[in-house]
Amino acid sequence: MLTQTDKANDLAERFGGELGGEFAPASIPISRIAEDYGTPFYLYHGEMISERVRRVHESLGTEVSYSLKANPSLGVCQLIASEREAGAEVASSGELAVARAAGFEPEDIV
Repeated sequence: MLTQTDKANDLAERFGGELGGEFAPASIPISRIAEDYGTPFYLYHGEMISERVRRVHESLGTEVSYSLKANPSLGVCQLIASEREAGAEVASSGELAVARAAGFEPEDIV
């Protein structure tokens, strides 16, 4: 079973390591991110999201749709829409508005 330290070390390794003993995703100290954006905050790794979407699309060899129910964050949706590897699956008018604002083409929204 992984300890909290093991989990923290794994996270730091996967998201960019550390700088001066501090977790630093994309070489930006986490304390600076907290100062700039406040806390709490969500931190996403765009390259990792893009890679996962690409892998799912390639593995299935068919059209895939990202469910906005999972995470309707406009930034995440914009990233996925820009990659053109997945469409959007929506279940409400609010999710539809986010999908359109993110740049999903109408024909790619179900």
